[in-house]
Amino acid sequence: MALHVVVDRELCIGSEMCGGIAPNTFALDGEGKAVVVDDPRDPDEVVRLAVASCPVAALKVTPP
Repeated sequence: MALHVVVDRELCIGSEMCGGIAPNTFALDGEGKAVVVDDPRDPDEVVRLAVASCPVAALKVTPP
């Protein structure tokens, strides 16, 4: 079951920690902000680690 992740674009500073940990789930867009890719493929535990690694807590796992 894929996790539902929300990016708070106001908080995101584009550190790319999430993309470094879960590169098949997160990317930076043209504004240098994190986005969730259309077809995320990292395991849930890796995505949770990436969410927890955000230095400004801009990522949240939410119910779908």
